[in-house]
Amino acid sequence: NEIAIILDPLYDDRKALADELFQSKPIQNPNQAIKNFVSGANLGKLKIQLDLHFKSVDRALNRNDYSMVKYKLNQLKILDDTLALPETQKAHKECVHKIKQLSSSILTTVL
Repeated sequence: NEIAIILDPLYDDRKALADELFQSKPIQNPNQAIKNFVSGANLGKLKIQLDLHFKSVDRALNRNDYSMVKYKLNQLKILDDTLALPETQKAHKECVHKIKQLSSSILTTVL
């Protein structure tokens, strides 16, 4: 059985830390062993930030400020790609859906 090694780079002895790392076996499947983690408090803050992005996209759409829409959508995509959390994926999908709805509405009105 493998055990997890908890490292505290601020308070661990540097030599002992280096020795521990050099003596440990490499991780065979890093994608399975290393997972993203967000604490409850930080997840709450992330949700607030995602909501602010969504509201910014909504306001930008109302102003026809498509460069801002693109900018905010790119930010959400980067967050989703980086964090790969259900919350970031949902926020990005909701914004894309909102943009598609508006596009469809505009096309229906024009055609």
